Amino acid sequence: QGAIVAELRAAHVKVRILADQGEGIPDLLCGFRRRISLLEVKNPETENPLKPRAALTEAQVEFFDEWAGFPIHIVFTPKQALEAIGVRT
Repeated sequence: QGAIVAELRAAHVKVRILADQGEGIPDLLCGFRRRISLLEVKNPETENPLKPRAALTEAQVEFFDEWAGFPIHIVFTPKQALEAIGVRT
């Protein structure tokens, strides 16, 4: 997560770490170009490109389902995080 936060901030993205909130709330609240996104950061070793939601806990799945339609992304790398919120890489 630290590398992702560092890359986002280097790209002038506002980042608030929410990882300690629990209840399935995504790890990062990001603001970029007047748009807010939530990012759930996962270990790159657990990435399954065909089933990214497989890395989520039950509480995270419930949160994602409840907030369907809002910009929430599962990311495994800094590049994915940047692309998810619209930073050109």
